[in-house]
Amino acid sequence: MTNHESAGASPGRAQAEADAEHLARDIGALREDVARLSDSVASLVRIRAEEGAARVKDVMDATGATVNEVAGSFARAGNGIAADANVRLGILGTELRASIYKSPLACMALAAGVGMLFGALRRR
Repeated sequence: MTNHESAGASPGRAQAEADAEHLARDIGALREDVARLSDSVASLVRIRAEEGAARVKDVMDATGATVNEVAGSFARAGNGIAADANVRLGILGTELRASIYKSPLACMALAAGVGMLFGALRRR
């Protein structure tokens, strides 16, 4: 190369080096922006996940309370049905005893007939 060529290349090279430094600074700033954006997104996702988890917990708590309430209602209804059946069986027993005292021969004949019926069914 001649002096003229090196002198002409020098301003272009200086410009290229300046552009490269400027580009390197821009890339560094872009990396910092992306890192900040990534942190912001991660923070937002964490906050939304915590809010979602809190909502799910609230719904589960409410559902659990409703299930407990319904189960309690069924238990109370079941106890009421059992108590009602117990009262009805007591009344039936009382009526059956009264019927036996009232007409013992008819009850014996009925019992014998039922026994024969069971015996006949059992033979088959």
